[in-house]
Parts: sequence; C-alpha cells; structure tokens
Amino acid sequence: MPHMSQRVDSRTLFEEILKTADFPEDEHAALVGRLESAVYVQTLKNLLCHLPAGQRTKLESTMHFHPEFFLERAIAILQAFASPEQIVKIFHTTSEETFLEFFDTFLTSCTKEQKHKIDRYLDKMPAK
Repeated sequence: MPHMSQRVDSRTLFEEILKTADFPEDEHAALVGRLESAVYVQTLKNLLCHLPAGQRTKLESTMHFHPEFFLERAIAILQAFASPEQIVKIFHTTSEETFLEFFDTFLTSCTKEQKHKIDRYLDKMPAK
C-alpha cells in the first residue's frame, strides 16, 4: 500500500516542480513517466549520501517510518532551493539512463550557502 502512495506523491510533486520551472507542458508527461517508484527511492537514497550525519539520520528515519513523507521532504528541498534554471538544466541533461544521478547533480551544483539553507530547512521540518 505505501508503494502506491509514494508513486502518486512523487508524480504530483514533480509536476509542481516542472510548472515552477516553466518546463514545456507537453514534455511534463514524458519526464514524470520516468519516475517509477523503485528508481525514485534509489535516487533519494543517493541524496542522503551528501547530507551531514544528523540530517541523514533524520531523513532515514522518515524514510523508514513514513516513506511518503520522506518523498515530500526530499522534493521540498529541491523546490525551496533550486532555481528554475537549475531545474531545467538538470532535466535537460538527465537522460533515462542517468536519472539516478538527478539529486546528486542537483546537490553538486549547490553553493555552500545553498547547502547551509538546506540544512536549516531540514532542521525546521517537523519530525514525524
């Protein structure tokens, strides 16, 4: 059951990102169609590798007990801290085969200040 809710949440949230980024609407479906749950969860696990230990623990416990909330939290990071230009660039340079590197690419492109913002943002998120 959580498997289906993860899928719906991730697709809905990515649609929001695409709208924010002014990505051509006729390409939304193709991009969102790439988000199979297993691939997406692996992408989010890659994201964890780049976070400080405290944040990683917070996200890992969220993922374990509330997988759908974990997806929301990870996407919220992207929505809050990626510029539309960054999002579009990542989507344009991300093929089906390299989709797992999506969050890795995003975090690598963050400045130190943006990474600090992400840390502060995670600190403010309610622990569920």
